[in-house]
Amino acid sequence: MDEYILAFDVGGTYIKSAALTSSGRIHEQTVAVYPAQSGLAKRELLDYLASLAIAQAGRLCGQAVLRGIGYAFPGPFDYERGISYIRGLEKYESLYGVNLRQEITSRLLASADPTLTMSPAFRIAFANDASLFALGEWMRGKARGYARAVCITIGTGIGSAFLDQGRLVVDSANVPPDGWIYRLPYRDRTVDAYISERGILRLAESRGFVKDGLQVKWLAAMAHEEDQDAIIVFQQFGRYLGEVLNQYVSPYQPDAVVLGGQIAKSSELFMSALLDELQNKDMDVVSTEDTSTSTYVGAARLLEMY
Repeated sequence: MDEYILAFDVGGTYIKSAALTSSGRIHEQTVAVYPAQSGLAKRELLDYLASLAIAQAGRLCGQAVLRGIGYAFPGPFDYERGISYIRGLEKYESLYGVNLRQEITSRLLASADPTLTMSPAFRIAFANDASLFALGEWMRGKARGYARAVCITIGTGIGSAFLDQGRLVVDSANVPPDGWIYRLPYRDRTVDAYISERGILRLAESRGFVKDGLQVKWLAAMAHEEDQDAIIVFQQFGRYLGEVLNQYVSPYQPDAVVLGGQIAKSSELFMSALLDELQNKDMDVVSTEDTSTSTYVGAARLLEMY
């Protein structure tokens, strides 16, 4: 039987999932979205996470062996050991200090579900969503072909991952600790405060937009309809992002920067301003709209790297 990898992109509201071959080909009938149930008590939540793996295995119609599971899990998290340290974020609180690798594996091994067949080499691996996005983009996306790339996701916050020949760089000269730029200082706050959904909404508020109820997608629609204030908001956002790339990404001397995440879908509104601000004109900057697919593919890549 064919071997498959399950990929889970774990969010606070939803958990997205798909099954893939080890080469990164997605089994389309397994693409699914589940409620996160992130407020459940410890035992119920662990049972639920294991049940999602069993459900996804069932979508393969019992014709496959599970090689492993790759999770994109929010932090704080010890990704190497598989231990969650989320606290004070109103999601997955009950999993604080829990070794998810051990708990989920034991539940799967104890399952009597006939559709669940696990390889002797089965294992579970964890990374943040930006890291899996980067691995997926290098494997099958727009980072492919570049020796050095930095992949950035922009949504409710900013995620980042530095790549060298398709491997994550987390401890090297000119790379911030863990490859994360979100917590680094920028202007009067942090990078995350400016290069994020709330950063755009704060810019919109400064241009007279009423913040309550405003969404970035509505602001983008206004910009496409030639609303000048909305256009200025995205242009200023692009300049900010260019400054951040100059300060924290360009020193790594990447060949390319790949933008993903929900806000990257509106990159045409801020890309020209970003490129004008960029000091390193030899560095390609491209965007992708299919962040989820790259995250799934990155999970397959992560398992193959072990």
